[in-house]
Amino acid sequence: MFWREAAMSNDEFQTIVLREIREMKKDISQRFDGINQRFDGIDQQFDGIDQQFDGVDQRFDGIDQRFDDIDQRLDSMDQRLCKVEHKLDVVVEQTAGLMEFRTETNHKLDKISDDQKSIIQVLGEHEISIRSLQRRPV
Repeated sequence: MFWREAAMSNDEFQTIVLREIREMKKDISQRFDGINQRFDGIDQQFDGIDQQFDGVDQRFDGIDQRFDDIDQRLDSMDQRLCKVEHKLDVVVEQTAGLMEFRTETNHKLDKISDDQKSIIQVLGEHEISIRSLQRRPV
């Protein structure tokens, strides 16, 4: 009889095994739920990181736009500087021409001044001769 009491029936054994399997299934299911929650948390973190990268990308786009604007301004300034340099070259060329003209004009004025002095001397001598002639009796 002891053997009968200690021995389990097949139905009892199956019931125990099924209960253990259900508990294991429940435990596994709970663990999967925990893992799924962890993955959901990780997904949320990645979503946050993606949003941060989107923000960084927008900032870089803004910086790129600013650099493009700066490049355009520099190109415009280069063009204006080239125009100014050309105008300066023209002014330097004209100034050189004016300096040469000034030098020639000064030489001509010096010559005119010398000629005028000579004319004044000649006129002075003629004036003296005329006065001398006027004082002489005829």
